[in-house]
Amino acid sequence: MDQRESYIESELGARRLLPQEDEKVVAAEHYIRVDKPFQPLPEATSALDRSRIAPNHVFFTWDIHYACNYNCTYCNTPKRVQPADMWTFRERKRVVYPGLRRWLEVWSKIHDLYGSSEIHITGGEPFIYPDFLELITELSKIHTLEIITNLAVDAKEIAAHVTPDRVRIGTTFHPEFADLRGFLEKHKALRAGGFETWANYVLYPPLLAEVPNYKREFDALGIPFNLQPYLGWYNNKEYPMGYSDEELSFLKACYGSDDIVNKKTMEWKIGSPKRDMRGQPCRMGQMYAKIYPTGDAYRCCASGGAYIGNLIEGTFQLNSEPLPCDGEHCHCWRGMLVSQEEGWKRHWVIPHKQAVRA
Repeated sequence: MDQRESYIESELGARRLLPQEDEKVVAAEHYIRVDKPFQPLPEATSALDRSRIAPNHVFFTWDIHYACNYNCTYCNTPKRVQPADMWTFRERKRVVYPGLRRWLEVWSKIHDLYGSSEIHITGGEPFIYPDFLELITELSKIHTLEIITNLAVDAKEIAAHVTPDRVRIGTTFHPEFADLRGFLEKHKALRAGGFETWANYVLYPPLLAEVPNYKREFDALGIPFNLQPYLGWYNNKEYPMGYSDEELSFLKACYGSDDIVNKKTMEWKIGSPKRDMRGQPCRMGQMYAKIYPTGDAYRCCASGGAYIGNLIEGTFQLNSEPLPCDGEHCHCWRGMLVSQEEGWKRHWVIPHKQAVRA
């Protein structure tokens, strides 16, 4: 792809890239092409050895885009039918597709600056992103990846392009669209190939009754089944705080006290009073960044997190030291607070790494 080709997803969403169209909204596919030259990325200049700083690798969460081949009732990402002024997140009004070559250039530069990093890719559905299989094939040579998918993709396609020592596969089971048996078979195929997999499940109120049954099915295969509280409105109640005491007791009975992921997720999002983190030194922004579909990067996922540049434009730069937290409440129980490493370091994990590139 020409280095001058960049694509912005319109408010209606997108399905695939149409490089032949010029400087207009493509009615059938909903793309806007912006034909402008990319600026050269800056030279790599980072003397800080981040391998000596917890969690010993740089981590990224990359919301690659918000297009999806499902349309789940409970999804809280922008819907194609919503007008732009209903897209509540500042970075979601435009979704930039700069092309495979530019992304590979960007992530190669990240490697030069910060070493081999862990990239958590989510969406939307990553596997419908243009050239996604080619993208992860190349990225996994220099970075390790964690991909969150609805697993509509053929498991054989994943195994044909990446290896389990470089890539982990997190899935979300959506019973409105996915068949449980077929979903489990795809997990079994991936795990037979050596891939680490797990499943998430959104606790949408009408879907709570089946949680114990689903969890038993996944437990029987040794697949972690992670409960994710619903974020949104249902029957005039706002969730996750809208769950009744009876519903919370029912859900807590679905996992044991030794299930750290479910225990901490449920407590943090529903049960625990949120601590005020402002002013506490934190390595988010030094060892972690949240990337949005525009390429914009922020220190963390929390509202009010500091902007730290744009990957596509070449202005991104991690902080050289931990800085005071600038958010009112920590968005995650894995926040990288200085002097509290024992509480969060073990939760920042990567696949087994090979020295593919020095």
